[in-house]
Amino acid sequence: MAEIVPKISEVNNICMELKRDSYSYEPYIKTEVMSDGRKVSRVACKVYPDRTNRDVFNILEFDRFEDVYFAIKDKYESLTGDDDDQTAILKDLHHRESDPEIFGLSSESDWQLIGYMYYFLISIVNLVETKNDESPIIDEKGSIQGRMSYSLGIELYDYEGSKPLNILKYSSLNDLTGKYLKLIIELRQAKDIPEKLAYETQCRYQWLDVENTEFQTKIVESGGQSGVALSRNPAFGYRAEHTIMIDDELISKMLENTLRFGVYGKVEQKRRQLNLFSPKNGEEVGFDFSEAA
Repeated sequence: MAEIVPKISEVNNICMELKRDSYSYEPYIKTEVMSDGRKVSRVACKVYPDRTNRDVFNILEFDRFEDVYFAIKDKYESLTGDDDDQTAILKDLHHRESDPEIFGLSSESDWQLIGYMYYFLISIVNLVETKNDESPIIDEKGSIQGRMSYSLGIELYDYEGSKPLNILKYSSLNDLTGKYLKLIIELRQAKDIPEKLAYETQCRYQWLDVENTEFQTKIVESGGQSGVALSRNPAFGYRAEHTIMIDDELISKMLENTLRFGVYGKVEQKRRQLNLFSPKNGEEVGFDFSEAA
């Protein structure tokens, strides 16, 4: 307890500095009843994603808390360095996909961001297709966490969106205002992703429509209780066609942005336990679904 309490206090202070003041960390004594009836107490940490809601929390065992502690310190140092750079901190608030993993908000049943594969849409503006290519999957620290095998194909249609056009007759989307673009996206396989997040994997991306509609691949399971050998190379076999009208706004958006494909994974779920609160004695009790018939 003497070792973990100062670190919890430090983490709470860093969260305030990083504008994550809704996150809260508290020391917690976790008592388990062994098969022989003995009670064993362990020091852990409770994490509240919303400090005002005491019903939702995650419990970090001591070793896991140590990992979270250093991950939070690394993030703080990368954003501030020697100066208190509020600009960098405020910008970071718009990219919080990795918060569940870094800040320990997620449990083993939650999706964790592995990284993104970025496709530069200027290629589409110039009517350049990408066939059977591989691009790196990059995490939010800039490190490569694998590769994505993919293709992006282009089809063009007339003003009514029904008659195919010969792509070789045009030099860019600027020649096609008012006509229709069909983008064929294939996400075949991720390769060499981190083993700890390979038990369940999925890709997601947002399309270019006004609603920013999200699309997802199938979930690929391996290892654990899936009955399939653990693989760091999940095959998604995903194919989708998206059609959109070409206008100046779309062209401008493509010139300035990338199409970002998020790769998500889950750690091995050793057991599925629901923590309940007993109003009689004020202790938490667990129900292990893996043992329920």
